[in-house]
Amino acid sequence: ALHGQGKWDEAKRTEEAALAVFRDNMGERQLNIAQSLNNLGEVLAGLGRWEEALEKFSKAITLYQKVLGVYRQKYGDTSDRAADILAFMATTYHNAGHLDAARAVLEVALEIKVDVHGSVHIEVGDLLNRLGLIQFNQGDLESALQTYTVGLDVYRVCLGAKDPRVVQTLDNIGVVLARMCRLDDALEAYQRAVAVMS
Repeated sequence: ALHGQGKWDEAKRTEEAALAVFRDNMGERQLNIAQSLNNLGEVLAGLGRWEEALEKFSKAITLYQKVLGVYRQKYGDTSDRAADILAFMATTYHNAGHLDAARAVLEVALEIKVDVHGSVHIEVGDLLNRLGLIQFNQGDLESALQTYTVGLDVYRVCLGAKDPRVVQTLDNIGVVLARMCRLDDALEAYQRAVAVMS
């Protein structure tokens, strides 16, 4: 209607605003679909239907890449929202068994979160624990131990010593130490976890 009235600049602004709303909604819709595909892939993997699971994971990753493009265009490459999409993508790579890709993508997400929130933030602690799991699954036990230890410190500062995430992280540290055959240290980590719960 505005362009019919010769109000081209106003029509352009209105169309650009409408396109931005569409892109935002499209991004959110695709994000929801990608998350559902990942969840479906997890269920199929649990049922032993690995080929079907990999297909769902692959579709989810493709959608995450599209959503990431939309958010990067709108908010920039180092936005908090881009980091969230990268973290979702890392989970899907991890579920699909692509540990190197999962680690690389999650390290980028972590870097962005630290830039956005600082190094002592709950979301940073969450990503550190996810990264520790990937490192553990890769057999990089030294890195996993270091990552979990940093995550533990973040959680203690942000959430306090009695938070369940502190307990879980102490347990994760115990698992890593046990795998490293440092059994006395593993025992100590487990005892610290129990003490927190008491």
